[in-house]
Amino acid sequence: MKKKSLLIIVIFALCACGVKENQIESNEIISTEMGLPEPTVTPTPAPNEVLEPTNTLLESELPEQETSEEVLTQLSDDILIEQLKNGNFSNLKDGDDYIEALEKIYEREKEYQDKEWVEVDLNGDGRNELIWQQKEQYQKKLKPIYVIFYLTNSEVQIAFIDTIDMTVFLFLSESGSLVRYSQYYGVFSINNFNHYIFNSDWNLKFVYGYSIFEVYDFEDIDEEYWSETYPDATELGVYYYRELNNENNVTSREIINEEQFFQGFKEMTGSGLYDLKPEWEMAIQKYK
Repeated sequence: MKKKSLLIIVIFALCACGVKENQIESNEIISTEMGLPEPTVTPTPAPNEVLEPTNTLLESELPEQETSEEVLTQLSDDILIEQLKNGNFSNLKDGDDYIEALEKIYEREKEYQDKEWVEVDLNGDGRNELIWQQKEQYQKKLKPIYVIFYLTNSEVQIAFIDTIDMTVFLFLSESGSLVRYSQYYGVFSINNFNHYIFNSDWNLKFVYGYSIFEVYDFEDIDEEYWSETYPDATELGVYYYRELNNENNVTSREIINEEQFFQGFKEMTGSGLYDLKPEWEMAIQKYK
């Protein structure tokens, strides 16, 4: 009797094992047929065995991130620029002498809507400066610049400020260069266009420029002064000059022809002379 019972138990155990094995195999077949991923089997650790964690991403696969300092600096600069555009000049470094005047200009701007903001990299350092300038209006494309702000170490500073004298002012040309325009009218007229850059200390430095002289009256001119200063302009008419500033800040002037002037002017500003102010064409053409 005991032998029969033992035999029955053995047969039952073997059948049970066979069902379990067949069930696992059938599950794998179903998973494969349905396109499901095969189950992952995690081995059971042996006693006192410690499983090491598995990294799912390699270091080379991790996304590159900017340093927190760069991100914070950019965010801070963006906020400061928006504050300036909204008339908040309280963060100007050493700007106590200018804040009141800037606030008055800003309040006037809200009424007349005659100014605009331009962001441009003026010194080639990869960061934009902020220009507050006149819109295209009285001087056509000659838009006088009120202020140039720059940021360093998340501080706002003024690189240039002008009270807007319509006869002498700085403007941003089509080519992105800074040009200082000045004019004089009397017994003769002079229109100067001088290209400036900022040095490392944010001071404007003259590089080169072009001038138009219109001589229409010699009666009240100091002949000695004129002969020394403009020895080539001996008759009534229009004269063109080019000025160059060397590394020792010594400026030289040379007379050039009309074609040289217009070509050089366009290279400097990115636009033609008459595109900036059409009235000049009439003044020049009357001598031809």
